[in-house]
Amino acid sequence: MFAGLLSDDARRLYEALVADAPASAVAPEEPETPALAELLRHALVFRTPTGRLRAVPPAAALRRLLVARQRDLADANRELADRYAELERLERELPRAGQIPGTTELELLSGSDDTAARLHELVTGARHDCRHLRTHQVGGDPHDWPARAPDAAVRFRTICTPEALAQPTGATTGHHRPGSHRLLPRLPVQLTVADRVALVGVESTNGGALLVRAPTLVDALLDYFDLLWRRAVPLDPPAPLPTGGPSAAQLQVLRLAAAGLKDEAIARSLGRSTRWVRRHIESLEERLGATNRLTLGVAAARNGLI
Repeated sequence: MFAGLLSDDARRLYEALVADAPASAVAPEEPETPALAELLRHALVFRTPTGRLRAVPPAAALRRLLVARQRDLADANRELADRYAELERLERELPRAGQIPGTTELELLSGSDDTAARLHELVTGARHDCRHLRTHQVGGDPHDWPARAPDAAVRFRTICTPEALAQPTGATTGHHRPGSHRLLPRLPVQLTVADRVALVGVESTNGGALLVRAPTLVDALLDYFDLLWRRAVPLDPPAPLPTGGPSAAQLQVLRLAAAGLKDEAIARSLGRSTRWVRRHIESLEERLGATNRLTLGVAAARNGLI
C-alpha cells in the first residue's frame, strides 16, 4: 500500500502500530528512531496522553502521503520549468562557436569531431524520429550513428549506399530494426534529421556540417528524405511468393538490381558473393523468360514483382 511512499522501516513500524502490537508502546523518554521521525513528519502517528503511539487509519495515512507526494512533484515540475527557462536563455545569449551571425537557426561545424559530438547530442536526445542519409567516407564517418542505443520509442530510418553498408557499422548497430534500413546506389549528401533539427554534411569542411534549425529548411529536408525513402529498396527480405514463384532471396536481388545496383554492390549489401548474386539473376531471367537485365526488369514489372 505504501510502497515508494515510505521507507521499509517506517512502513513496518506503522503496520505494527496499526495492529496495536506490543512494539507500539514507546516510552516518551526513548529517543526517536529515523522510522518514527518519518511517521511523525507525515503526521501518520501521534502520542496519546499516556505516551503511547497511535497510528491514524490506513486510508487517512495513504491520503496524507499522496498529498505530500503530489506537492513534491509540483515543486519538482516548477524547478524543471525554471531549469528549461535557464537553458533557453543560455542558448540565446551564448551562441556556439560556429553559429552564423545574425541567426540562431544555422550553425557551421568546422570539423569531424564537432560533427560527431553534435550528432551524438541530437540522436541520443531525440524523442520521436531520426532520419539518416549515409554515404561512404574513407577514413571514418563522423555522421555515423552514435554507439549508444536511444529510446526504443524513437523511430529510426536510414538510407545508405552499398559502400556505406559494406563498412563495419553499416547496418549492424542497435538501430537496425525491421524496416529501418533502405538502399540506394548513390546519395548526394550526408544528412541526419533528429526531430526538428537537421545536420547536413559539408564536404569542404573536412568532416564538418551545417546544423539547421530553420523550420522551413528542416521541412524541405524532411520532404527530400521521404522522397528518397519511397525510391529506396528495403534491406529486409520481402515476403516469399506462393509456391512456384521467386524466393525471398531472389526477390531481394531483383529489387536491388531494379534500383540500379551492380552485382558487386548487391553482393556487398547482402553479405554474399558476386557469384551467388549472378546465379539468382540467371535463375530469374530463366523463370521470367528474360534475355538480359533490361528485359528482366520489364518482365518483373509486368508480373508485379517490383
